[in-house]
Amino acid sequence: YDDSWKFRIIVGGRGIGKTFSTWRYVIKKWKKTKAKFVWLRANEAATKTLLASGGLKLIPKELLLKYRIELKVNGTQVFFNGEYAGEVLGLSTFASGKGTSYDKGIKTIVLDEFNREKTEKNDLDIAYAFYNQVETIARLRTDIRVIMLGNSIDESSELMSKLFKFVPRP
Repeated sequence: YDDSWKFRIIVGGRGIGKTFSTWRYVIKKWKKTKAKFVWLRANEAATKTLLASGGLKLIPKELLLKYRIELKVNGTQVFFNGEYAGEVLGLSTFASGKGTSYDKGIKTIVLDEFNREKTEKNDLDIAYAFYNQVETIARLRTDIRVIMLGNSIDESSELMSKLFKFVPRP
């Protein structure tokens, strides 16, 4: 990725490298400028899965090896080589972060898996939560990049239709 953009939406099939290439971008940016990140998932259960076992499922192992990153996790905080690098948060908990002063070093916000599974409980307005989470983190700042990652959209995504009025062609 170059940095001439502010907002990027990446949609594609499972297993084609959306998450991998985004982590590569986040890690390279951190290595070069110490730019921090916030990695968002729809709910707290998904974040707990990513952060379990010291973040074993968070970042592909081959990227950690290639870029010589020692990964540590403390709660929702992520550390690269002993330095604070970012946070992993659930959109379902966005209200508890309101009024929080986020680290000014945060330069990238990633929403991973923005498409709901058909069987997933629908008790969260994901568009409202995402908008508010980005507003809370990026308030009055112009140096943030936002990346949304989603699987192929067969039918209209709740987030895409609410935020962008996007409805796929039949």
